[in-house]
Amino acid sequence: MQDSKQLPKPEEVIPKGLYTFHPGLASRGSGARLFSSDGREFLDLTSGLGVMILGYGEKRLLEAIETQARKLVHQCAHVMMHEAYLELATSLCRLAPFEGAKVFLCNSGAEAVEWAVKVARSATGRTAVVAFDGGYHGRTLLAASLTSRAKPYRKGYGSMAPEVYHVPYPYCYRCAWGKKQESCSLECLGGLERFFFLERSPEEVAAVVVEPIQGEGGVVVPPKGFLQALSALCSKHGILLVADEVQTGLGRTGRLFCVQHHNLDPDLMVLGKALGGGLPLAALVGKAQLMDRVPASGFGSTFGGNPLACAAACCLLQLLVEEEIPQRALRLEAFFTKRAQAWMDEMPSLGQVRASGAMWGLELIQGKQQPEPAPKLAREVVRKCREKGLLLLSGGLYRNVLRLLPPLNISEQELEKCFGVLEVVMRELSSERDAS
Repeated sequence: MQDSKQLPKPEEVIPKGLYTFHPGLASRGSGARLFSSDGREFLDLTSGLGVMILGYGEKRLLEAIETQARKLVHQCAHVMMHEAYLELATSLCRLAPFEGAKVFLCNSGAEAVEWAVKVARSATGRTAVVAFDGGYHGRTLLAASLTSRAKPYRKGYGSMAPEVYHVPYPYCYRCAWGKKQESCSLECLGGLERFFFLERSPEEVAAVVVEPIQGEGGVVVPPKGFLQALSALCSKHGILLVADEVQTGLGRTGRLFCVQHHNLDPDLMVLGKALGGGLPLAALVGKAQLMDRVPASGFGSTFGGNPLACAAACCLLQLLVEEEIPQRALRLEAFFTKRAQAWMDEMPSLGQVRASGAMWGLELIQGKQQPEPAPKLAREVVRKCREKGLLLLSGGLYRNVLRLLPPLNISEQELEKCFGVLEVVMRELSSERDAS
């Protein structure tokens, strides 16, 4: 590996379109800590965009990868099925939130989402697909069409995929229907019913694709009962429900799959990010009668289900189950919400705290009496935290939400240090805003 001092600047060889949140060159990681090539150390509450759910350098994952590398580095499942692929598929079928599952492995969440749509269309004979405002499903053409944001995901790329439609997603903090929790009657579900009346009849819709919690959209948690009502509406019309669990799955929200919080029975489920333990891997897990509607050779991927990634995933699933790691996410949630609610009481620029397991969002606003989004403040918080050795993300419909995705095995001492940095930065910026 070339010495980082001899490497060119990224902008000399990498296109400007590959935007990075944080400057510098990552060199190595250990647990919840990331080290840059210039010797800086960061506490990382991004987990590499939700991937490193057990932190960096988990020895048992590395040992599983090394053992597999000595046996078989690559085999395409088209040529011959291999042991690691079959072992992982078996584990996912056993753990799936519905009976009678089958599994197809590919390389990324976006790819798996596209496969879900292809299966839905093949199984139903219908073409229309519905996604939600504020949703994120990837950057490939069909996935970007499902993603509900023009810039940077769609602008300049010409026509998006046909027969893709969007309806409102419930954003309770900024409820479009002016409702509060105590008066909510799931008016938000009316957006889909209105779509059936105005755009496409339900008999033309193959699938509804939904994130149980919108991640890139700002850690937006739907109101109680929404997902169950959505599932019932889909079932009524023979529409397949696709749960995009790329970010919420595999313990992140306190259950192995987020849909389990809602006793939800999706027809198809998409997994990615954490699945490969840091290696590129995604999965489409679906009910067998749907998956088998795809004809012979209809599924395919040269690298999907790579033996190294499968070995890592098998090890990861074993650790998640045997060590009850999703329960750790619930303990982290309690630790976070107790601290964050105290911030709510003293920081006028903090509009709402949202948390599900170890998936956290802090919505920043101009002030309690002026709850307009504060995207500039969010950018400043991210920048100043980085200067103090803490890595965060920002996101949301208005880019005003701080997104925190810690590894599930982060220590409370490390979290306490993270919260201390965030607290100091928020207070400093609040003081500066008050002074101006």
